[in-house]
Amino acid sequence: MSIVPARRVAAALALFLAPALSAQAAQLAVIGEGDPALVIPVVQALEEQAAAAGWTLTESPDAADRVLRVEVDVVGRSELQSHRRFDTQTVAQLRVRALDGDGRPLGAGLRQGVRYTAQTADAEAARALDGRTGELIGVPGAR
Repeated sequence: MSIVPARRVAAALALFLAPALSAQAAQLAVIGEGDPALVIPVVQALEEQAAAAGWTLTESPDAADRVLRVEVDVVGRSELQSHRRFDTQTVAQLRVRALDGDGRPLGAGLRQGVRYTAQTADAEAARALDGRTGELIGVPGAR
């Protein structure tokens, strides 16, 4: 049996753990602007998916390794009437772009037309993102 110096063990352990430690430290920020009825559920869904993928969430885009920029541009509104109830339907363009820590785009992003009311915004946000966020969120520690 040979005795391995503690320094060599520590160095080997550091090499082994380095990818895991750097992945844990990878930070992601999600920022949104536009109609809060749609921005809030989109940002929440992206944050939940990013955390599940192993990202550490931050509120500061300046400290992030990846930033997801969510923009909702309202292009129109119309009044709906159903069973003596009136509601406003909003028509908007949802855009989500992934940026690296230096602000450079990572891929083409996502653009989706969305129609929603105050009651349907959460479901429409989920529908717009369904199955389309993997490339946006990415893997911590990867470019």
